[in-house]
Amino acid sequence: MSIAAEYRPEYIKKLTFIPLMRDTYSFLMREENPLSHLSVIHKEDLRGQHIITGRYDGIAQPFKAALPSYAEIEELDNAYNTETRFQSYYRDVLTIIHSSWANNFKPYFHVVPSDIDAGNIGIYCAKSPSKGVRALVKLLADM
Repeated sequence: MSIAAEYRPEYIKKLTFIPLMRDTYSFLMREENPLSHLSVIHKEDLRGQHIITGRYDGIAQPFKAALPSYAEIEELDNAYNTETRFQSYYRDVLTIIHSSWANNFKPYFHVVPSDIDAGNIGIYCAKSPSKGVRALVKLLADM
C-alpha cells in the first residue's frame, strides 16, 4: 500500500487507486525570489518565471500540463531527487511540487502554495487487498 498522486490506469494495471483528496501545487524557491512574499501563487503570477518540473511518466496530471505556456518550463529527464530540488536554491528558479508534500521541504526552502489544481492524491493497493488493508483504506477514505 502506498499514498501518492494518481497515475493513468495503464501504469497501474495490477493495483487499485482509491482517491482520498484533491491537491494543489506548491513552489519551492529562495527567500529572495519576488514570489516568496505571496500567500498564494496564481497562474498569472508565473509569467516569466523559470520553473523546474520532474518527469513522472504515467502521472495522471503532469506538472507541465498544469503550468501556463508563458512560464519558462524546464522538464527534467528524471523524477526529483535531492540534487534537482536544490536547484531552486542554487539557480534561483522555482520547483513545482504537490502541496501534500510541502512540509517535507519547509526546513530547506521557502514554500508558497498555489491555487493550481494538481489532481487526486490517494491510496494504491493490490486489486485484492487483505482484510486489514481494506479496513485501513476504508478508515482513510472516510476521514
